[in-house]
Amino acid sequence: AGIATDPIDPVAVWQGHQYSDGSGGWATWVSQLRVGSIGLPGTVVRLAGSDRYATAAAISAETFPGGVPVAYVATGANYPDALAGGAAAAYHDAPLLLVTRDAIPPATATELSRLQPGRIVVLGGPSVVSDVVASNLGGFTLGTVTRLAGSDRYATAAAISAGTFPVGVSAAYVAVGSNYPDALAGGPAAGLEDSPLLLVTPTAIPAST
Repeated sequence: AGIATDPIDPVAVWQGHQYSDGSGGWATWVSQLRVGSIGLPGTVVRLAGSDRYATAAAISAETFPGGVPVAYVATGANYPDALAGGAAAAYHDAPLLLVTRDAIPPATATELSRLQPGRIVVLGGPSVVSDVVASNLGGFTLGTVTRLAGSDRYATAAAISAGTFPVGVSAAYVAVGSNYPDALAGGPAAGLEDSPLLLVTPTAIPAST
């Protein structure tokens, strides 16, 4: 038993079964396939850290190479900015990492050092990611550190959309901003379609949205 890997993108495609090409070795075509493309069951892996910050860093480390053009940073203390930012990060094939209001957790700092992003985008205003943290993030990039923010979660989601997506997108996803499950599930769908995710209340469309 062994693991066949894609030589370009080294992801295990089949574990626990050995395919032979008749000469006792791996069939050459096996290494070109992925589980998703052939409908075979794959491995179940866990990406995790000791807390939410380390988990975000572990996800980034497993997914993104060093030298990404941009990295997004949001507060890990609340969910709305990261939810809206997930679609923006997906649009730019970029990681999204978490900080506290007043500090860059060690796991986040380590991952940013590895990523060496071309620039960093902070999501949310100084009340959730302080100007000191934004300034300190400058030490992890040779480019700019910019901020996308509004007066509340709805305006911040709108600012993230306006700062990321062109006019004429094929779709816009809209979810309630007072809780996270629907927007959490909708974020990957929005990302897949290069679409923004905007927030509303249960009974109204905020002016910024």
